[in-house]
Amino acid sequence: MTEHTHTFVIQKIYMKSLSLESPQKHTNLKNVPWNPALELQLSTHSKVIEKDRYEVTLKVSAKAVQEAAEIYTIHADQVGVFTIKGLSKENLHHTLTALCPTILFPYLRELVSTIVQRAGFPPLYLVPVNFEALYQGEQMKEKSMVSPQLH
Repeated sequence: MTEHTHTFVIQKIYMKSLSLESPQKHTNLKNVPWNPALELQLSTHSKVIEKDRYEVTLKVSAKAVQEAAEIYTIHADQVGVFTIKGLSKENLHHTLTALCPTILFPYLRELVSTIVQRAGFPPLYLVPVNFEALYQGEQMKEKSMVSPQLH
């Protein structure tokens, strides 16, 4: 009987890059009710570092605009290094695109909120993201794009 061993270990979680730009003077904002429009982009990327070790990056870019003026722009990369062994190619892809970003997201969310607040603005709380649902949606989309073969 063959035994299957699977390994999933979080080696490290860290902030890889962070920038916040605030072109407006805070004095220009003091008499204006705080109600900015937010432009938000979230993405993930993974790569093999070495055999069975992967780096997963969760990136966010957010821009707050109020009354046609850019209030601030923040860019942050939260990274995790994971040891993953014994998974099929499909399960590995699922782990890297759904499970790992789910682990990283709370760290990224706290980082963004804290930095925006330390810049003198109300905290920006990123809405929780269901990476599992996003993964399942992408899988369904890929399956529907495969055209049936005619004989």
